Amino acid sequence: MHQKRRDRLETALGDLEAEFRTRLIEALRRCERGAWGLFGQNDHIDPGRMRDEAYASSGAQKLDELGSEITQIREELGMTEPYSLHAQFLEKRSLKGQNALGEARLASAWLQELNV
Repeated sequence: MHQKRRDRLETALGDLEAEFRTRLIEALRRCERGAWGLFGQNDHIDPGRMRDEAYASSGAQKLDELGSEITQIREELGMTEPYSLHAQFLEKRSLKGQNALGEARLASAWLQELNV
């Protein structure tokens, strides 16, 4: 890979990772205030249109899209480790069941972990 291309990719990666973090914090704050859909814990209630709207309006859809872009660039740069915030987001979205924290409490706990 040419150095100029590598430099452009590294700059783009830094920008995308910063945008991901900013959008994640905004989404976590909305979720903490009661907006559901970020973690998909209520998807079983209405697996149709309402779920899709909550997925989009919660910010989860945009975070997934950014995460995919970040993963693609990281792979292109030869980075084997996933972007930690995206990996954590995917992990937390997979937490389901009656023993899992509710979305608002999960968001609040994650905000505390992020020290924001």
